Amino acid sequence: MMEMIALDSQLIPTKGSTLRTRNEKFDTNGFFFLPNLVPDPTKLECDVPEWRGSRHYYGSVDNYSHVDDEGQVDGSSSRYNWPAYKDLHTKIRLEIEQVLGKKLYNTYYYDRFYFLGQELEKHVDRDACEISVSLMIKSNLRYYHEWPFIVDSSNQDLRETWITTAPGDAIIYKGCEIPHWRPPLTSKYGRDEPKYKLWARRILRGRDDTFWHQAFFHYVLADGNRCEHAFDVSNRY
Repeated sequence: MMEMIALDSQLIPTKGSTLRTRNEKFDTNGFFFLPNLVPDPTKLECDVPEWRGSRHYYGSVDNYSHVDDEGQVDGSSSRYNWPAYKDLHTKIRLEIEQVLGKKLYNTYYYDRFYFLGQELEKHVDRDACEISVSLMIKSNLRYYHEWPFIVDSSNQDLRETWITTAPGDAIIYKGCEIPHWRPPLTSKYGRDEPKYKLWARRILRGRDDTFWHQAFFHYVLADGNRCEHAFDVSNRY
């Protein structure tokens, strides 16, 4: 299960600061926006799960373990090692190595479906998330800017930066050092909806089908302070 370090106390990186890369903007701000990282995100789309909780997959879609407690976002659906995204984990690493000019090692990846009202609390992540990539896959929100990804940049001029993404867009950030979060997910049914849709919602009260699908790919610097977490061998869930 993903370990979240909440902001109840002062944040101190457990393994020291992330070493500098060859990307000055990333080093200064602690994050970097990557539009269109995946040119055709429709290939990553899948049905919204009926189940809630967390599943860990072991090589195939039929071989998995399940727990009802998702562990980070109550009521969401998360999948660790979803087989269809395995190759993408490495493919994105190769892209990020070009962006940062540094060799990386894979650690782990997972994806999550968020639903109405769910939020991602402000936090930093464990050491296996030294270099993190958050990739938007799909949502049925009418306007994607309604659910931003927020970061507390290491650059004082960019505190609480709100980043909006479309399918295929990604954000790379220092997962162990840069606090990040999302506000509660709003409904896709806004006040400007046609009256017949609002009427239908009253009949189907409690069945709001709003969702947001996001994937997370994590890495460590090959020459960094957290390199022992390569392939996440120190934390087998």
